[in-house]
Amino acid sequence: MILAFGLFALMVIANLLNWTFGGYLMQMMAVMARIPKQLLMPSVLLLAMAAIYAEQANMLSLFWLMGFGLFGMFLRLVDMPILPFVIAAILARPLELTSRQAFSSLGGDPWFLFSSVTSSLLMAGCLVIIVYFIRRNANEAA
Repeated sequence: MILAFGLFALMVIANLLNWTFGGYLMQMMAVMARIPKQLLMPSVLLLAMAAIYAEQANMLSLFWLMGFGLFGMFLRLVDMPILPFVIAAILARPLELTSRQAFSSLGGDPWFLFSSVTSSLLMAGCLVIIVYFIRRNANEAA
């Protein structure tokens, strides 16, 4: 009980500090919005490259950075949203690990995805949504 009240008190103190110092810090960081892109972008790139090289200490990581940067530029040129790729990059590893655990615990049989009515309905719903959006995009393009 004492631990719970201690955590609660620490959260209250942290919120108070965040409200006081966070407001001032946000006002100071608003200056960055006025920095021209021509100065801000190269400095962000330089900081990202330095951070990646400091963590990995090999040139291959920097080449990956540049490759994904070019890929992002290509996506902007063709007006494709970047956010789904960012989300996929974040969630890919946990999804792969969970999928491997599920497949290995069930003997590597992929049909376990359709073993119950609920999972079959969810898979059918996903398929319907995918087909709907493909058809809608095809109709909008025509």
